[in-house]
Amino acid sequence: MATGSGAGWTTRTGIMTQYALGFLFTPDGKQVVLIRKNRPANLAGKLNGIGGQLGPGESARAGVGREFLEATGVSIPRQEWRPVARLWGKGYEIAGFCAFSEAAARCTSKTDEEVALLPVRYDLLRSEGAMGLSWVIAAALDPNKPILDIRVRADEPEWAE
Repeated sequence: MATGSGAGWTTRTGIMTQYALGFLFTPDGKQVVLIRKNRPANLAGKLNGIGGQLGPGESARAGVGREFLEATGVSIPRQEWRPVARLWGKGYEIAGFCAFSEAAARCTSKTDEEVALLPVRYDLLRSEGAMGLSWVIAAALDPNKPILDIRVRADEPEWAE
C-alpha cells in the first residue's frame, strides 16, 4: 500500500489526507521563510512552514513546490527539496521538506496569510510556532539527521477534533 513520491520519501495512500510542508532557508541557514497561519483554527496565529493538501496523484515533493509557489511567488526546483520530517496523526500525514536558496529573500505573501523571512531563533519558534516547528527546523539544519517521524496524539488539546 506504500508508494514512492521522490527519493527518500514514502507515503501511505488511501489511508490519510496528505499534506506537504516546506521550509526555505537562506544559504547560511540563519533565516527561514515562515507563514503566520489564519486557518485551520488550531493553527490560527501560529508560525509554520509553507504548505497545504496534496492533489490527487501528486507527490509530496511536487506538492511542496506547488504550495510554496502559490503562497510566496517563488519557485524552488523539485530536486532541491530535501525530506526532513513526517508528522502524522488521526486521519492525516504531513511530509516536511527543506531547501536552501538565496531566493528566500524574494518570498512575499501571495495569499491572505503573512509570509516572512525570519531569523532562526528557537525561543520564537517555541513561543509562536506550530507544535513541533522547532524540532523540524533543527532537523532541517542538520543534514546528517535522519528523517523525523513524529506521531501527533489526537487527544492533546491543541490537536483535539
